[in-house]
Parts: sequence; structure tokens; C-alpha cells
Amino acid sequence: MTLKKSFVVLKTTYVRWLLSSRLLIFAFAYMFFYVYFIEPLISLSDYFATPLNSVEPFVSLMNSAYFLPLSALTYLILISDYPKLDDSGTFILFRTGRYAWILGQIWFLICSAMTFISFLLISSMLTVMSRSFLINAWSLVSKYTLKPENAVLRPDFPFAIIDSSVINQSRPFEAVMHSVTLILMFMLSVGLIQIIFALIRKKIFGIFVNLSFIATGLVLWAVDIKIKWLFPIANSAFGWHYDGMYDKTIISIAYSYGYFFILCAALIICAFVIGKHCSFCIIGENG
Repeated sequence: MTLKKSFVVLKTTYVRWLLSSRLLIFAFAYMFFYVYFIEPLISLSDYFATPLNSVEPFVSLMNSAYFLPLSALTYLILISDYPKLDDSGTFILFRTGRYAWILGQIWFLICSAMTFISFLLISSMLTVMSRSFLINAWSLVSKYTLKPENAVLRPDFPFAIIDSSVINQSRPFEAVMHSVTLILMFMLSVGLIQIIFALIRKKIFGIFVNLSFIATGLVLWAVDIKIKWLFPIANSAFGWHYDGMYDKTIISIAYSYGYFFILCAALIICAFVIGKHCSFCIIGENG
């Protein structure tokens, strides 16, 4: 019964989210994606006169040190109003029960994150469809850009070129699978923190906590010290687990899967414990 009610919460919350004006952010995200990743790869494809792999723009995006924090921030903006504990939101909570409501919000986080990730993947594939192929092999574009004689091209395309750490360690479909799974768990952890602080009526403080985690993790990644692996952002990019220059593993991808599993499980347990003991009434969402 709790599971069935949680899907009712999911449906109500997800539809409300889809109809919100915040989804205009998808358009801005695509514009950024196109200008800094898709268009440069198309230019490289024209330069080398050879097609791209359809998933290469997405793989490039999901392993970019510049986009990862932006992806988390974009998703945080998309869900910053959720879970809603306004009049209608609290009414749904009372009708379904605490556990079903919290579980429904977790389903919503997964669905909203998958919607955003799927949008980026599908939109990029459609954009390059006329000049790409879809098989499990890297294009000559990606291989040529890594050759020493083409190093002069890299400063002109600083974001779009897929790093050797990705190409040497995987095939395209494997890179997509790992990239999607890791960024999904990263976004889920961001959303779970929002749920916890929404339950204690401190949603704005939850945004601050998320921003602090993202910023701190990014700084630690930039200075390249081992403690960076204790923060979600360092674990969220597939290519960061490998050293492209020396073709070696920096840290096992299994570590990051285990890290996110433990982190998300702990946050989910925390959300249910807080949800069990906190009081709900129809007041402002931030207390």
C-alpha cells in the first residue's frame, strides 16, 4: 500500500514539475551545451572530414570539469522548490502518509534527474544525427584530436575534446553507461539533501549546504589532493578515475559506486528518520 501511494505522490509531483516555468532552464542548458560542446565537435568533424559518434558530445559534456558543477547547480535550481510543503503539498502528505510521501519524493528525484540527463543525451544525438554514426567505437575525430601533431587544435576547443582518460579506458556505450549512472547518483544526493532540509523547514539552508559541498569538492579537485574523493563531485565523472597520460587507474570506479550507494542510503535513512519525528502543519516552507 505504501509503495502504491508513493507512486501517486510521484505522479502528482512530477506532473507539477513538468508544468512549471523552471523547465525553461532546459533550453538554456541546451544552448550552453551546443555552444561549448556540440558545435566545436561538429567543427572538428568538418575539419577532419569524418563523422562523429552520436554519443560523443554527451560523453564530452559529462566528463568536463567545467560542466559537472554546472550540471549539479542546474539540477539544484530545477528542484529547489521541491519537495513542496505548501497547502496542497501538505494535504497530499496527510492523505498518503509520511513514509509514502518521502518515498514518492525519492522517486521524483530519480525521475527528474533522468529527465534532465535524457534531454541532454537525446538532444545532442539529434543535433549531430546527420553527421554521425551509432556504433560502439570512438570516431576518428576523437582519435585524431589526441594525436601529438594535432595538439595545436586543443586550445581552440578547450571543452569539447574527449580526454584520453575516457577513450583509453572504455568504449562509447560503456562511457555513456558510467557517466549517466554516476551523474544520476550525484544528482540524487543533491536532491536528498534538499528533502532532509525541507523536512525541517530549512530548505534555503539546504541549498547553501549543497552549494558548499559542490564548491569545496571542486576546489579540492582543482588542487588535486586525495581528500577530494570524499566529496560527490570528484566521484561523478567517469574520466576522472583514470590518468590519460600514463594510462593507469587513479581510483577504482567501484569505489565511486560504493561511495554513492553508501551516501544515498545514509541520506535516505536520515530522511525517513527525520520524517517520522518532525511535525507537519500548513505554514511557510522555511518555518
